[in-house]
Amino acid sequence: DKEPWTVQFIEDCQKGSYFLDVGANVGSYTLIAIANDLFPIAFEAAYPSVATLCLNLTANWSMGDSLTPQSWLERVKVAWVALGTDNKQDFFHLHALHSGAATHILGGNETVYFHKQLVDVWRLDDYWNMRLATDPAVPRYLKIDVDGGEIGVLEGAHDFLRHESTRGVMLEMQLQEEAQLTQMMADAGFKLVGRFNERKGQLIKGVCYGRFERM
Repeated sequence: DKEPWTVQFIEDCQKGSYFLDVGANVGSYTLIAIANDLFPIAFEAAYPSVATLCLNLTANWSMGDSLTPQSWLERVKVAWVALGTDNKQDFFHLHALHSGAATHILGGNETVYFHKQLVDVWRLDDYWNMRLATDPAVPRYLKIDVDGGEIGVLEGAHDFLRHESTRGVMLEMQLQEEAQLTQMMADAGFKLVGRFNERKGQLIKGVCYGRFERM
């Protein structure tokens, strides 16, 4: 019920494709992707959410009627990293320490949040090429929801986005960054085909979601 547009996006992905869940949190959309015959790669950096994500993957294998426990886990990868503009280590300022918490902030001199976690930060271009051995011809789809870090993720995904196998992106956008993010996607060869800013008839405060497809 939270993001029906994201569920629809996943269901529309070509079967057998890679699905990059950037900002996977506890894995809700990763699980939906597995159940829809995709091969997800879940990117999540916050310790508590990564722990629950892994538990959810082992506890919910029966969602796919045609999948055995073994094949369920064989088709998913968990990347315990943050994505950004550079390859480095940085602090992840955690809004809260419970599993499923959001609005964490990567980098900077944050003084409001008191929990700091040291994380590895990768450019998606480099992580994909160095750590993920995949068939370049298989279609790829991304869901990016990192609570304000989307510009950094796109900057580090320059080549990935421009690869012909990258077919679609579901992108959370802070309203003050919407124009810039939409232009970045256009520069990468994508057009906006859907914009979502209401949940159950109520405007979502401060953000909207854009569905992009290759032009």
